[in-house]
Parts: sequence; C-alpha cells; structure tokens
Amino acid sequence: MMRYAFHSGDAGLLRTLLDEWKTSREDLEKLVLKLEVSDDPELADDLYNRVHGIKRGSSFMGLDFIVRLCHDMETLLVAVREKNVEADAELIDHLLISADLLSHSLIRLARKVEEHDPATELVVEFDDERSMDEIAGKTNAILNKQKQRESSAGEAPSVESPASGEPTGALSGESALETGGMDSAPDSGRFHPRPEPPQKAALTPGMQSIRVSQDKLDKMMNMISELLIAKNAFMHIAAKLNVEYDLPEMSKEVKRVGASINRISDELQNAILSMRMIEVKTVFQKMPRIVRDISQSTGKKMELRMEGEHTEIDKTIVEQISDPIVHLIRNAADHGIEPPEERKRKGKSETGKITLRAYHKNKHAYIEIEDDGKGMDARLLKQKAVDKGLISREDAENMTESQAINLIFLPGFSTAGQITEVSGRGVGMDIVKSNIEKINGSIRIDSEVDRGTKMVIQLPLTLAVSRGLPVRVLNETYIIPIDYISETVKIKPEEIHAFNGKYFAHLRGDVIGIEWLSKLFLLGERTTDHEELNTVIVSNGPEKFGLVVDKLKNEQEFVMKTLDGHLAGIPGISGSTLLGDGQVVLIVNPIELVQLAKK
Repeated sequence: MMRYAFHSGDAGLLRTLLDEWKTSREDLEKLVLKLEVSDDPELADDLYNRVHGIKRGSSFMGLDFIVRLCHDMETLLVAVREKNVEADAELIDHLLISADLLSHSLIRLARKVEEHDPATELVVEFDDERSMDEIAGKTNAILNKQKQRESSAGEAPSVESPASGEPTGALSGESALETGGMDSAPDSGRFHPRPEPPQKAALTPGMQSIRVSQDKLDKMMNMISELLIAKNAFMHIAAKLNVEYDLPEMSKEVKRVGASINRISDELQNAILSMRMIEVKTVFQKMPRIVRDISQSTGKKMELRMEGEHTEIDKTIVEQISDPIVHLIRNAADHGIEPPEERKRKGKSETGKITLRAYHKNKHAYIEIEDDGKGMDARLLKQKAVDKGLISREDAENMTESQAINLIFLPGFSTAGQITEVSGRGVGMDIVKSNIEKINGSIRIDSEVDRGTKMVIQLPLTLAVSRGLPVRVLNETYIIPIDYISETVKIKPEEIHAFNGKYFAHLRGDVIGIEWLSKLFLLGERTTDHEELNTVIVSNGPEKFGLVVDKLKNEQEFVMKTLDGHLAGIPGISGSTLLGDGQVVLIVNPIELVQLAKK
C-alpha cells in the first residue's frame, strides 16, 4: 500500500495538474492502438510526450508510483521510436495494460481531490504496487526478448529496464523532487532517448481560455430557459393589446421590444449551447480497444474505421449515448463479422470492416454503425418471433422486410440458441432502443443478407431547448416535438378506412395508420364531422403514423420540465412546459403514442 499526503494548498495544485492531464490520459489508449497499425515515429513521440508530461508533474508532487509507471512506459516508447523493438501484439498489449493502470490511478486521484475537505489533509492511497512490479518485470522481459536491429554502425546495444521492484531510470540514487522530473538515461547511459521537442507556446493573449464547471453551465442554461418563456409572453401580450383593448400602437411597441428581447435571448441561447457541445471522439476513442479485444478473443480479422470524430453534440447526450454505441459495436464485431474462413467462402475479404461515423444533417446529429458482415435474414427473424409467441403468423406474413428486421427491438426476442442462427443482434437491443429514445433519439436498421448491416441513430443536438408544434384537442393544448414530425396534412374523413378495429389512410402511395389524439388521451370519441381533418404525421424511424387533432398552432420553442411521482409514468407524455400566456401544457411522446394506437 502506497500512501501520499498533501496539504490543503497542494490539493489545489494537484487539481490543476489533473485538469491538464485529462486530455493526455483520455488519448493514451487511442494512440497506443494506432501504434500497432502504423510505423509513424511521430506516434511514439506523441505518446512519449503525453506520458512524460504526466510524469513531470507527478514528480513535482512526489507521486513516485505514477512517476515509476510513466517511466516504464517511456522506456518502451523510446525503444519503439528508435526501432530497437517492434510494436507487435505483445508490446501493444503491455502498453494498453500500463495505460489502463495509469488512467485508473489518475481517475482515483481525481476523485479523492474532488471529495477532499479543504480544512483537512488530503490523503491518497494506491494498492497497485504489485501490479506495478508485474508491469516492470514484463517490460524487462519484452526488451530482453526482442532481437536487436542492426544499424549502419553495427549491432545496436541492448536496452534494459530496471529489475522488478527496483527504482527506475527519472529516480536511481536521487528523489523525484530533486530531479524535478527531468529526463535521465533509461539505463546507465548506454541508451539515450531523443530530446523532447520544444513545446509550443501557450495560448496567445487573444486565445486565452478558462475552465467552467458543469454546474455553472447548467445554471446558466436554466436561466436562459426562463428567458425563453418570458420572450414568448411578449407576443401574447401584444396580441391581447391589439384585439382585446384596441391599442394597436401600444401593441406595435410591445412587439418591437419583444423582437429585441427575442434577438438577445437567441444569441445568449446559442452561446450557452455552444459551451455545452463536445466532440463525439470522447465516445469513439473507446471503440478501437473493444474491436481489438473481440478480434483477439474470437480469432476474427476486422478493422474499425472512424469518421466524423469532431462532430459536436450536447455533453449530456454524448454521455448517455456511450453505452448504446458500445453495445452496437460489440454486436457488429462479435456477431456481425464472420470468421475468416466463412468470409473467404463467400468471396469476401478475410478482414471484416466496421465503420463508425458521425455527422450533422437537418438540425440533427447522426451516428452510424455499419459492418460488411452476415446481415440479418428477415424471414428467419419473423419465424423466430412467431415461435416465441411475440407475433402471430398472420402478422408475420403481412410484415414488410423493414418491419421484420425491427422485431429485434422487442423485449425477450433473443434466446441463447438464436445468437448463432440470427446473428445475435437481438441481445439487449430493446434496452439500446429504450436508452436512445430517452434522449429524444431514434434508431433504424438497414440490413441485407451477406452484405452487412447499418444501424442509424438520430439524435437531437441538445436536450436543453427544443422546438414543438402546439396542437388543440377539444379544450386541451399539447405540444408535439418537431423532431418527430414528418409533415402536417389535411385528410378528408372519407379517405380514412377501418380494418380490424384500426384506421388507416393512403398518403402518396404509402399506407399509414391513423388515430385521433382525443381518443388516445381518453378525452372523447373520434370525430368525422369536419370537411377535412388536421393530421400530424409523426415518424418513429422506419414507419409513419397520423395523429388527428382539432387545430394546429404556430411552431415555437419550449423548455421541457420532467414530471415527477405518479405523473412520470403516464404513457405518451414526456413532460410539461409553460406557454407565453402562463398556461401549463403537456409535451407528448409520439413514439409511445404510436405504440398505444397499435394496441
């Protein structure tokens, strides 16, 4: 057990260093995996510099355990950079284990700093000394095992790592604080690392930045949300002055002031939202390790391509989408990609390809997971669903291929025996779909047997502020989020047909289900006494559905407040919001409404 104690003043400095190391720590695994497939010496340089930066600060703080671990990684990286060892699978595995231990230690340290009471001494303990000894021993074995490459000057000298448990290198005969974390030869002067390249200058005076806590950003976002409600009230007051009080000039003045407030609030909103946006690479960088591990455990050959890593999405969404993406990548690698022999028989390359991409389109963010594996057979999926009693044989026969593929999202669809027969895609897919819908997203699947599968996730750019369409149903007003609305149309009552207790209509060649929103919310029976029915066409991904309402209002921004207690479980309702006139209205969940209508 290694124990480190810091004064309260040192805890603040430690927090600053941890913030500086965060990016380097998060990028270690990604860079190590790149080192395995690229012989670019700059990669080893980049890794070395990041590890060295952590070692230098740790040395200053007296964290000799982290210094020792960093120095051990440096020894290997220098040897790779100087072409004295090869970055083979054994070396990469060892670097990944070392990076995991380093990351784990720094995260533990950061947690202790955050929980620290400033009035007390900060104490941090590490119980990984045995793991460090094993890493040091493995490093020594790797360096001694690798054959030395010949150079123009003759046989290169061997590179040795200190024996397990002994002081390493940035530390023999002098303390870390005395050396200040500066470089020394990894061994007795026989092998000297290339000098560290000069660091780029810090931010220029015009590019300075500061760190702001998430809590402060959330508080500012809540204030902006209240401002949005207030700005909507201006238009309502202006209309009231004009219609009810016959004061058109006063109405114009209020509208003018309202327009100014509207412009300012929009600029503030955009500024705050931009602060909350982060790149999806924070999620993407986990995936190469997952694919590599599955490749090694299954004996399959596969490669992962990543596109659009710099696509920005709201931080809250990025955090919540991580687990679903991990699950989909695992399915693509473990169950989608075939073994090399099978791929060869099908005339494919032995190496399977998985593509993970992100991009913006039409005010949404999209994440796609695509593989060139075995695909999904709609016929087998329907048969399995019938065998499980999830659907009737008649329903199965009437299903389109797209509807059949989406059967994998049904709870309880998969069984252990089905993993082999139907690609194993259904394992936990209902949970994946549920988690995506919780953040107002949707998922659809395109698949073709022996050609591959593509999962497309549609996400809002932010959860903070949304746009919606207010609709009137009898004496109630509801808001339907714009993200789910495909279009609004007017349908004549005679164009709506009934079959087996359900209603449907033809819309430009497509057959879509129809239901009255008043019926779904138990407000009244279906009405057909109008010449035309206002219908909102909503989409849950693969299919569309029509909701009949009495009146459509103007689209507007809204800030959703979640419902608590018993109200939180009402099907078809996501939350509530406040209109400009002070009226509280409910925000509907179109996905759940479609499910209600089908029942």
